[in-house]
Amino acid sequence: MPPNSNTTVKYSYAQPVWKLVLLSLLTLNLYHFYWFYRNWKHIKSHTGADIRPGLRTIGLLVPILNFFLVYDQFEDIHALSTPKGMAAMYRRYSPLGLMLIYVLINSLRAPLFPDPWSWLALLGFIPLIFVQQALNDYWQREQPDHPVRRRLSGPEMGVLALGGVWVVLVVVGILVPADYAAARGYQHACEDGDATACNNLGAIYYNGEGVTQDLTRAASLFQEACDGGEAMGCFSLGIMHTNGEGVTLDHALSASLFDRAASLFQEACDGGEAMDCYNLGLMYRDGLGVTGDLTRASLLLQKACEGGIAEACS
Repeated sequence: MPPNSNTTVKYSYAQPVWKLVLLSLLTLNLYHFYWFYRNWKHIKSHTGADIRPGLRTIGLLVPILNFFLVYDQFEDIHALSTPKGMAAMYRRYSPLGLMLIYVLINSLRAPLFPDPWSWLALLGFIPLIFVQQALNDYWQREQPDHPVRRRLSGPEMGVLALGGVWVVLVVVGILVPADYAAARGYQHACEDGDATACNNLGAIYYNGEGVTQDLTRAASLFQEACDGGEAMGCFSLGIMHTNGEGVTLDHALSASLFDRAASLFQEACDGGEAMDCYNLGLMYRDGLGVTGDLTRASLLLQKACEGGIAEACS
């Protein structure tokens, strides 16, 4: 007799497969954490197993450890669902095989697999279906007089609510490009007087990254950055005046801007800013706004390399 078989239980611990699938999809698989917790909790309650469901569920967030925890539950459920004396002929599924499939499907959400492959991770419920079916058979044998709960339980409704929030966050992340979010952040910082943010925002408008390309807006932001002492803002605005991009073609003004940029780069380089040494080195190497000087360029790039700028080392 199971240690806790005398505990009053209104419903069977079995779960309809459709509920597993539906909750998985509606919560983008967030439900799986509760599903594992639920199984461990019921197994502990019914068999008296010496396990801590809460700690094990938290362990699912730990890389490598989660592999062993998933396998352990799959193996325990397989053993429980196998009728006594029939282990040799009764093999519902391979715990190791299902664990590997489950991990593989869920790994598709990693950066290694870009869209649309990452959406295949939503199919993570498929291996769980085989486990749930085996578990349902076990609970049907152990709790034959208990009806299966069809409606959502309180905890399941709570998980569904959290899943709804998660879905909204994911959808917002999809609909709002990262570049657009970055632009909003730079906009606020620029308005607060951050010259670097003005330069970065100018680059976003210049390239049309996450926003509609606006060369006039970009030039204005580069000017604001330059006025704030940001060398790259002066340099970028100089390029625009050299090419007449969004501003008047003005070589005299561009020359003045390049001089200002070189002066600011030099000042920062002398202060130990390796990236500014690198930028100034490129100006002298390629003759961008200054008279080409390979010797000086080499010294600046070497300093940048020693300062940790990998691009300067090649």
